[in-house]
Amino acid sequence: MISVQKLGFRGPILPWVIVFILFFLLLSGVYLGFKGTTKGVLDPRIAYSGPFENIHPSVSYVGDEACASCHQDYLDRFRNHPMGQAMSTTKEATRIEGFGHPSRNPFKVENLQYKVAEGERVVFHEEASATGKSANRFEVSYAVGSGSKARSYLVNRNGFLFQSPITWYPLEKIWDLSPGYETRNMHFNRAVAPGCLFCHANYADHVEGTVNRYHSPVFHGMPIGCERCHGPGELHVKKQEGISSGDLFDDTIVNPSRLEPDLREAICQQCHIQGEQRVLAKGRKPFDFRPGMPLQQFLVDFIDKKERNGDRKFVTSVEQMRASRCFEATQGKTGQLGCTSCHDPHGVPDKASKSVFFQTRCLQCHQNMPCSEPLETRIARQPDDSCIACHMPQRGTEINHSTITDHRIPKRPIGSSGEKSPQKTTPLPEDLAPFHPFQEGMGNADRDLGLAMMGMLDRGLPEKVAQYHAQKALPLLEKAYRQDPMDHATVETLGDAYSVLKYVGTAREYYRRALELSPESETTWHALGILDLEDKQYKEAVQSYEKALRINPYNFNYHLGLARAFFRQGKMPECIHASNQGLIVDPNNTKIASLLVQAHLAKGDKVAAFGVFEKLTALTPMARQLELKEWWEGEFQKWEK
Repeated sequence: MISVQKLGFRGPILPWVIVFILFFLLLSGVYLGFKGTTKGVLDPRIAYSGPFENIHPSVSYVGDEACASCHQDYLDRFRNHPMGQAMSTTKEATRIEGFGHPSRNPFKVENLQYKVAEGERVVFHEEASATGKSANRFEVSYAVGSGSKARSYLVNRNGFLFQSPITWYPLEKIWDLSPGYETRNMHFNRAVAPGCLFCHANYADHVEGTVNRYHSPVFHGMPIGCERCHGPGELHVKKQEGISSGDLFDDTIVNPSRLEPDLREAICQQCHIQGEQRVLAKGRKPFDFRPGMPLQQFLVDFIDKKERNGDRKFVTSVEQMRASRCFEATQGKTGQLGCTSCHDPHGVPDKASKSVFFQTRCLQCHQNMPCSEPLETRIARQPDDSCIACHMPQRGTEINHSTITDHRIPKRPIGSSGEKSPQKTTPLPEDLAPFHPFQEGMGNADRDLGLAMMGMLDRGLPEKVAQYHAQKALPLLEKAYRQDPMDHATVETLGDAYSVLKYVGTAREYYRRALELSPESETTWHALGILDLEDKQYKEAVQSYEKALRINPYNFNYHLGLARAFFRQGKMPECIHASNQGLIVDPNNTKIASLLVQAHLAKGDKVAAFGVFEKLTALTPMARQLELKEWWEGEFQKWEK
């Protein structure tokens, strides 16, 4: 046994024994206080001190079926709600699609043709229309969306989820490109990150460090269910099993009607705020939020503050509602206007009763303030005398084939129903503002705003604009780094900012630091690979891209980056192999095909080069055929010399 004297202590042993005991208790307290934290950040679910007992992260989710014995009527109604149909497997999805020529199946976009084959499995095809060969052919695993506005589809490639380029639009009953694909066609390669699934499933089991890889089974609760608004039900189920049916009300489950307005609205705002950027709060994961808590402790939404006083048609329903006269007149009062003032979260009225249902909601406040329009005039325009038809019309959106309800609730109709909104401008860094005020003591305002500013670069901003965003974000991120150098998101984004500003050495230092914190982060390896290529560090680029590919072999960008690194080293066989692997992932990728043509020519294999060029020609729109031919002739002559 080692004496305390040998450890350097002096004096009687007993006092030092007491000191050891107290020190051990202190360490135990520190451990218990930080148990359940992520990288040293205290979990707000543990710090919660409100009345509801199911906030703590140790409380388990039990699934909708556990609710059925007491709440079957609610479940039956909810299954007809859009939230209750937000996602399903394609096998279980209600068939709302058409599969013949009247539904635009197949349909063409430039030199590509898309078609849907229905059978035991639902298979989507993307082929070069000139050849009729199906280069991309995937079974779709999941149907996303209730089908009231649109329904998209997901492909599962060994646990990696991707969105299909084909979407069903029920208003026009046609197939067309998925939203955003008309300007940037990602084929079957748009990665589906957890944020994309957040509003369609109760929980998606994401593999940390990856963009779009999930454990099997991917989903625990599909679609949205009871616990998304009420919190995990383990304690509630256990308590209800031991009490009489006449005493069903307790604090083991969140009842949104008992929450103050801001906390009640936070439940809806999980999915119905669609701002410019959404940032994960430090130390949090996408599905950590618990009903009954402030949303901004988990997810921080940034909006374009120009639109606060501008044209409200650009903002989402939550922002529109909060800008309405109805909200302003009731704010801070009993019965403050909120989402559930008008919407029943458990069900939707059928078509026959819809007008009466919403009119009753309007008259809760306007019973003594009748419409200024004479009844005869209203009936002539709207036979069912619907309030919302006039004051909350359907308007066009930036998304093709869809409309959205105008939640500005104007006294007089604005514009024409169904008109399409003009293109929204991209806000500058100084235009971004948090939707919710930052809470005192959170201390992450600079970090979150800096991440939001840099997040805008995903929109493909021009170089000068991107650099402006980086310049504005840099001091915020540096301050956040000084406060917490262990936050991977801050460290990686600092690397991004310095990379955009061409400080290559500093950017590389931050990326290396980010990889120390999260060695399996594919986004960091990809960012480092891009930097290596730009800095002509081709051997390092090969290592970076090979590491990214070991984490995610289905991202065509990693194959393309690896092929470029080999090409620039003059390693044509390796470049050809990497390019071919990339074309297995994305057969219709013109960037990879172009590089493969060059690699074959550089290697002296003109026959192979021409074969790839023919495929490239089939994928190129007619308007660019002459440009492509001139490029081929120039490359052919260059490598022939």
